[in-house]
Formats: sequence, C-alpha cells, structure tokens
Amino acid sequence: MTGTGTQADPYIVSTWEEFKTAVDTVNVYVALDPNATSKVMDANDANINPFSTSVRFQCNGIEGNGWTIRNLYFNGTGLSMISNVQTCTINNLYFENIVCNNGISSFLNATKATFNACRFTGIKYAGSQAAAIAVGSTTTSSRGKFSKCTFAFKVVGASAGSLFSGVDFTECNFNIISSAKATSGTRCDLFDHCTLENALILGGITLNGGGSIYMANASTVMKNVFAAVEINRPDGDTTVFYPGKATTTSCIVKDLIGSGITYYNGDNIQYVTAAQGKDAAYLNSIGFPVTEV
Repeated sequence: MTGTGTQADPYIVSTWEEFKTAVDTVNVYVALDPNATSKVMDANDANINPFSTSVRFQCNGIEGNGWTIRNLYFNGTGLSMISNVQTCTINNLYFENIVCNNGISSFLNATKATFNACRFTGIKYAGSQAAAIAVGSTTTSSRGKFSKCTFAFKVVGASAGSLFSGVDFTECNFNIISSAKATSGTRCDLFDHCTLENALILGGITLNGGGSIYMANASTVMKNVFAAVEINRPDGDTTVFYPGKATTTSCIVKDLIGSGITYYNGDNIQYVTAAQGKDAAYLNSIGFPVTEV
C-alpha cells in the first residue's frame, strides 16, 4: 500500500487485505490502483474461506477506478457484509459473485454513504431468511444514496422482507430474481422508505403463502420508473399486488403479473402491455418520457 491517505495522495491498494485495512481508517481517502494490469481482486478465495466480520467503510472516499472485487462469501450472523459508519463516497467500484449466508442482516449497510457508477452483481442469499440487499436510514441526513448504479441479484429464502430500505436511487437499474414466502397477514416489500427516480426494474418474483407484495410501500416515492417484473404464485393461493405511488408517471408491465394476483392502482401508476412498453410514442403520450435511440 502506498500514498499518505490525503485526497491529493490517497492510499493506493491492490489486494483484499490492503483494501479492508485502508477503508476502515477514519478521515482518509483510498483508491484502487489505477495503473494495474488486472483490475480484478479475489477476496482470498472467499467461497472456501468465508469471513464473518463486516468490512467497514470509515474512510472519506473510495475511488474504485473500475476495479472488480469478486468471490465474497459472508456468514456474519446479524451483521452486514459491508457496513458504513462514516460519510463516505464510493465511485466506480464493482462487486461480483457475492454470497451471503443465512442469518446476516444485509449485504450493504449504506447509511451516510454515496455510491456513484457502482455495480453489485451475483448477490445470493442462502438458507431460510431473505435478508435485505441494501439498508440506509429514514433520517434525511443519513440516507444511503445510489446514482447510476446496477444491481443484479438472486434472493432465495423462506421468509420475506424489504429488499431495499431507507436509500435513494437515481438513474439505477435492477434485475431481481427472488423466491420468498409471505405468510397470511405479512408482506414482501421491494422498496421501503426509498426514493426511485429514472429507474428500470426487471426480473421475476415467486411468492409463496397468503401474504401480499408491495413494489414500493406508502413511504416510498417513485418518479419515471419502468418495471417489467414477472410476479408468480406457484402454490395456487391468491394475493394482492400494490405498486406504490409516483410523483410523475411510472409504468408497470401488466402482462407479467400472473394468475391469482389482484393488482391495485397507485398515484401516477400506469399499467401497460408488453407491446405498449416497447412503443416510445405511446409511452410519451401517457406522460412517461422516452427518447428513441
């Protein structure tokens, strides 16, 4: 590790151990080596040697320089794999092949953190509990923020809860594959106390049990969101789907909502067919801004 940790001369790291040490240091700046021949970091064969202590982002900033950190296997019961306890900005850093074991709190505690142009792919939960992907705070000054980020993940578990909570998304893309259970009287929320602006949500959700599913609850506000998410109930039970509310037109592809699911309206929510969702002229006519390229 080189550098002095100032903003002008950040700590330069290129190994997993260096990275963990540097980002856990208060009031410093960290950069992954911008001149490295290979910008891929394996977390010490983490699929073979799982770790159970959270990686803490206590530094002021992390410049990822397009590096990928991959093969992270975490089994810290009741903890988050990545925990932010300071105001930290993370740019251009990619996380790949993330496996979180049963009993963890979340993959990412994003409280006070700002992520720009980051990717989180291959996230998978094992065991009975489908824990959260990213959590922040309902306090405005402590909310996690994501801009131009991508999430591609698979969540498998016997219980369901919020996948994202207390975070703000701007120009982010999501590909969600989730299989969970919401028993009668309970619910599965995709987004809880979040804001989503100019977002694309794809994927599929398989829900068992007699509970309900919310794409966004009443405390989440959407603006210009397009969702093409397949929702299925393989157990033959019936359930209801609540889309949430939007401040400007947001669209949901209704062709992907399976049988036995009753879907409800929401403020500024437009249900469209798959064909309409591909028609820029139609989308613009209902107030959803699309530019053909």
